[in-house]
Amino acid sequence: TTVNKNSGDGIRVADSGTKASIDGCTITNSKSCGINVTKATLKKLTNNTIQSNKKHGVGLYSNASTSTVSKNTIKKNKDKQVYVETGCKTSLKTK
Repeated sequence: TTVNKNSGDGIRVADSGTKASIDGCTITNSKSCGINVTKATLKKLTNNTIQSNKKHGVGLYSNASTSTVSKNTIKKNKDKQVYVETGCKTSLKTK
């Protein structure tokens, strides 16, 4: 799946109780974050290319959490490649 030039976040996972997995996507040139996770759980973020977004590549906000984050290419985003707000839980694997 390719997400390109969205007017906001490329992909947004929001609301308490929401659980999602994102695998094998290309997310580029969004006007905000490539992926925004707010008050939700991202069970898997794997095998994605997230680049050239106007804010963070991946942003975790408001007690969001992730279980597995691996094998992603996250580069050339305007702000941070991965932003984790205080209070969020994540496990990051980097090369």
